[in-house]
Parts: sequence; structure tokens; C-alpha cells
Amino acid sequence: MNKLQQINKFCLEKLARVTANKAFIPEIDGLRFFAIITVVIYHLNTAVHRASKNIIETDFFSSIIHKGSLGVSVFFAISGFILSLPFAQHYLIKTKKVNIKDYFLRRLTRLEPPYILILGLFFVAQIILGFYTFGQIFPNLIASLFYVHSIIYNKWSIVNPVAWSLEVEVQFYILAPLLATLFAIKNRQLRRIVILLLIVIGAVLPLVFKEQIEFFHLRKSIFVYFYAFFAGFLFTELFVQYRQFFTGSKVYWADGLGIMAVIILFLSYHVNDSLIAPVIFSLAIVVFFVAVFKGVLFNYIFTRPWIATIGGMCYTIYLIHYALIIGLVSNTKFFFLTQYSLSVNVLIQAIIILPILFLVSALFFVAVEKPCMYKDWPAQLKNKVQRFFYANY
Repeated sequence: MNKLQQINKFCLEKLARVTANKAFIPEIDGLRFFAIITVVIYHLNTAVHRASKNIIETDFFSSIIHKGSLGVSVFFAISGFILSLPFAQHYLIKTKKVNIKDYFLRRLTRLEPPYILILGLFFVAQIILGFYTFGQIFPNLIASLFYVHSIIYNKWSIVNPVAWSLEVEVQFYILAPLLATLFAIKNRQLRRIVILLLIVIGAVLPLVFKEQIEFFHLRKSIFVYFYAFFAGFLFTELFVQYRQFFTGSKVYWADGLGIMAVIILFLSYHVNDSLIAPVIFSLAIVVFFVAVFKGVLFNYIFTRPWIATIGGMCYTIYLIHYALIIGLVSNTKFFFLTQYSLSVNVLIQAIIILPILFLVSALFFVAVEKPCMYKDWPAQLKNKVQRFFYANY
């Protein structure tokens, strides 16, 4: 093994995520990679557009990039799949019952420390940089810490604008054990019809109750994104019932379906006032998931070590990417080529900024997020603190 291979192996080991019972499924992190990279490029596009009003916007690739926020809905579907999976396995194939106390405690110990630390850092940074005074931003910090900023203020958090989707995720975490009881329905056909109906209802209700959603500040809530989470439920149904199919040999026809699914994802996302588009989008997500698990090419691409590794760091990347991109673009805009299209300038900025984003994310992941992936980290921390005090006092 040469030096470069040793460095590569070392980095992959350091950046590898910690999974429950060591059950690592690279396809899931590959899906996370797709979700995070589309969101990052979307926000990079937003930052470049805001920094220069003279760049040409109207080109084909810019229209694709502009739909990159679909990655958030893909994240919701991934959560629907991952969180419903142990419940579905219990109801359908009689695995161990999910301990609800452990379920919520795991969410708390795994996700809260990085979230709280990032919010605290961004809070202090914005005061030091003079963007807001303590009195102006402190109420927003408290609202964000308790995942109610969107409901209270009906807008993105000024502490960390991307936190709105984490509020939606928390709402789903709370409801997931209850929603997952639908897998207790014995009749397979009835169960699948119910899931499909819930996808349709989840797509239709936000349009039917548009005024009420605005009035009650639910525009950035699970009420609007139920369809995406239930898309994850639908894939769970297929994954549990046809596990041998998904773990068997890969097939090229699944790649064809995957290509069509990705195209449909971009075409059907955010079609104004369409009742059918969110349903089509949800089904396209499921087909895309199938392709990543079953396609020869899709599976190969999305399970590459670095693709899966970056996908495994998606939580850290998501927490810090927006603020970092906005800050960096304001200092790299002298590279803008106003005679070229927006997509060309986004590409240039991506070449400059993405390596920096990845490096910062990797450092935070290793220092903060990865240690929190160990189930017993609070006990380990307590023991270390006690040993320190016993040794020094």
C-alpha cells in the first residue's frame, strides 16, 4: 500500500459514521449524499445570485440548479424510511419491539449537541460581526433551540436559516412511532393502499388548506411535507417485504428507472398549485431509492467510499453549509465572470468553496458529531469528567 492509499484509508476511517449494531448500509449514505449535494449547490447558486445582479440567469443548467432544494424533501423521505424501518420490521417480520424511551433518547443524544453548538456559534458570531444585537437575535435563538422558530415567526431562523427543515424533522421524530403503527395492518394490499392514500392526502391538504397554513404559520411544518415522509414509508414497505430482491444481484433495468426517476424529480418539484405533482414526486423518490439499492450503475456510484462518507457527514454539512457559503462568496466574488451564465459562475465558486466546506465539515464531524454517534457517550463523558476531578482535586 503506497502513501496515498494509506492517507485515503486513514481519512475514510476517521470520517466513517458510527451505526447502531454496526449495521452499515452504504446505500443510505449514498442517498444522503444526493440530498446534501443538491441542497449545497442550490444554496451556492442562491449566494452567487445575491452577490451579483449582473450575471445572466436564464440558462438550462441554472433552471436545474434552482430546483436543488428538492434535496430537503429527499432528506425527509430518507428519514421516513430509516425511522419507520425498525417499526415495520417488528410488525411485519417479528423482530424486537422498538423501545420508545431509547428511540427518543437516541435522537436527543445523537442530534442535539451538534445542533446546539452550531446555533450557539452562529449566535455569537452574528453579534460580534454586528449583524444583530443580543436583544434582537436572542429570542430567535431560543425559538430555534426549541424547534419552534417557523411556527412563532413564520420565517427562516436568522440564527441559521436552514434550521427550519430540522424543525420539520423533529416534528416527524415525535410522530413517527404513532404513524409507523400502520405497518401493524395485517392485510398487505390494504396497508399499501393506506400508505399511497396518505401520500396523496399529504400532497393535497397543503393546497386545500393554504390559507389556514399561512394563518397558523405552518408553511414550514410537517403538515406541508407529509407526502415526502410517507414516500419513505412506501419504500420501507417494499424493502422489508422484498429484502431478498434488494440484497440480490444488481440489474441494469433499475438504472434505467433511476435515470427516469431523477428527471421526474426535477420536473415535478415545486410545480405551483399542482395536486398531482407532489404525488408523482413522491413516487419518483421511491423509484430512485430502488435504483440506488438495485441498479448496477446507480448502486456502484452511490456506494463509492467517498460518496457514502460525505453522505454520512450530511448532518454536519447541512448545519454549517449555508452560513459558510454566504460568508465565502462575499469574499470570492471577484472571481465572478459577469459575461458568462449563472451556472458557469456557480461552477467556479463550487471549485473554490466546496473543498473548504468539506474540510471544515470534516473537522466538526470528527470533533463533535461522530463522538455523539456512540450510544453511551454521555456516560463516557461523565466518567472522564469524574476521573479528571478525582485526579486534580
